[in-house]
Amino acid sequence: MDWLVDWLSDPSEFDPFVFVVLVALTVLLTLGSIVWLVLEREEPSTRRGRHGRSDGAAAEGSSPLARIAARSEQEAARVRREMDADSGRGADVRGGARR
Repeated sequence: MDWLVDWLSDPSEFDPFVFVVLVALTVLLTLGSIVWLVLEREEPSTRRGRHGRSDGAAAEGSSPLARIAARSEQEAARVRREMDADSGRGADVRGGARR
């Protein structure tokens, strides 16, 4: 532990041991992250309802992840409609039905 205190008190001195330790840690962390990415489980695919719809009825009876994804998609669509309406780009401006 004294070598660490000495090295921290006089950092101008080059110590090959510290350099080798830092390189070894970098290599190990890089290899570990690559292995983790390769072995990482894929997320389960969300099932869609008939005709490609992703509504609450289609997500019923499926996994909790599918229900959360369906709710998130519905919320995103609602926010997009509100933003379009606020900016005047919605279907009601062009004369079409809105909802």
